[in-house]
Order: sequence, then C-alpha cells, then structure tokens
Amino acid sequence: MDCVYLSVLWLVCSLPLVTVGAASAALYSTAFHCVKEKDDTILHRFFSVFRSEFRQASFSWLLWAAVLASYSVLWLFIFSLGDSTAAWLLMVSAFAVSFCAVGALCWVFPIQARFRVSFKEQNFNALRMVFARPGTTILLMLLLLLSAAACLTWMFPLLLLPGLTACLSCFPIEKAFSEIKNKKEEPFSNGK
Repeated sequence: MDCVYLSVLWLVCSLPLVTVGAASAALYSTAFHCVKEKDDTILHRFFSVFRSEFRQASFSWLLWAAVLASYSVLWLFIFSLGDSTAAWLLMVSAFAVSFCAVGALCWVFPIQARFRVSFKEQNFNALRMVFARPGTTILLMLLLLLSAAACLTWMFPLLLLPGLTACLSCFPIEKAFSEIKNKKEEPFSNGK
C-alpha cells in the first residue's frame, strides 16, 4: 500500500513537468525511510523533502532533461542518415552520452535526497557514480526504463511502479552509498 501512496504522491507532484526533480528526490527519500527505517510518516516526509529540495532538484531535472531532449533530436537526425559511416560514428557517441545522462538521472536525486551537496557536486557525483558503479547503474537504468515503458504502455502501472521502483532502487543505491561513506569520500561524507 505504501508503494501506491508514494506513486500517487509522485505522480500528482510531477504533473507540472518542471517539478519532476523535486518529486523524484522526495520519492527516493521517502521510500528510503519507509524501507530502511520503517518510517511511516509518508505524507509529511514527502512534502518536507519536496519543499526543501525543490530549487536544486528542479534545476538538476531541467539540466538532464535538456541533455536527453537534445540527444533525442540527434537520434532522429542519425536515423535520417541511413547506413553511413557518419551515422554509425554519431550513433556510438549519442549512445555513450545518452547512457551517461540516463545513468546520471538514476543517481542525481538519491544523492540529493541523502547528502548535503551543492548543485555542482550533486551532478558531478551522479556522473561519477555512472562510471564508479557501472553494474549498479545498469541495474538502476533497467528498473527505470522498464518501469517507464510499462507506465507509457498501460496507464494503471502509474499507480504502483514509481513507488515500487524507488523502493527497489534503495537496496543497490544504499549499498553503494554505504561503501562510499565507509571510505569517507568527500563530498559524500556529510549525509542528511
């Protein structure tokens, strides 16, 4: 039931697309506290994080959404080139950047929800995690992309999958974060 509640909160708060970042940071933070700490103050925690992280999360979301949107246009251009050498070179570079952008989106809001870092550190560390934890990043990307595909194909998963995906993501993300905290790597050492 908590996953449905979280999903509905995330969906309602994400309707103005500019707020997807703040809603995602609040979703992860609330899912983490529900799963790991058995905290049951979902509504209060969600809106508290949503308000406190709104500005930075919105800017991060707009940054990565702009990167993905520009590379979506590049993908359309690549497909219009046909089967040329230039198309293959552009495809490889577009895939690499798209992988980094989607991977960074998987890390950026959990980092914001769990650590007190600046906008620059948050986004740099999200990119850093893509390369430092490639297996975890691929797992998170699969969870995100499968969830998004199901929600775009059928509407009813929107009532469950965002919350369920956030709860399932907590396990590999927190494992990676605890390994980083144990090494006391800056700027991850100052958790919320």
